[in-house]
Amino acid sequence: MDRTLLVLFIFVISFFVVGFFASCSKKTFTNTSQTKDSIHIEYKERLVEVPVPGDTVEVEKLIECDSLTNKPKPFTVKMKSGRARINLKVDSKGSLTATGICDSLTRIVKLADKEIFRLREKIEKLEVLKTEYKTRTIDKIARWFMLVALLTGGGLIVLKLKGWL
Repeated sequence: MDRTLLVLFIFVISFFVVGFFASCSKKTFTNTSQTKDSIHIEYKERLVEVPVPGDTVEVEKLIECDSLTNKPKPFTVKMKSGRARINLKVDSKGSLTATGICDSLTRIVKLADKEIFRLREKIEKLEVLKTEYKTRTIDKIARWFMLVALLTGGGLIVLKLKGWL
């Protein structure tokens, strides 16, 4: 009689142990890396004054002189090149008068600048510990066996105590 109670007790304890270890939690580690990239393009227009160089005029003329008085013969030269003009005048007394005009202008030029910004934000490593409880098929079978064993063992103990076995 004591031997059957001992066997029954060992049987019930073994099912408790199997049921406890069959429903262990599963631990997982996840390593993630996140990168956020963004590109920003910005166009800017601006006005710039650019100086335009002036034009040049060269005059080359042989000055003729009178053979009797040894004074230059009077003449007038007018020349133009682009925006530059020059007037040369030599009178009978030998005096030279030069008048030159050249406009140096500034032009307004519209420029467009393109600026590209690249922003990168990166999180290298993110470690998360998760505990997942999953019920596997072996867990369900072990629980059913434990339930049957507890009910059988409890019933046998009650029958032994009442003296019906």
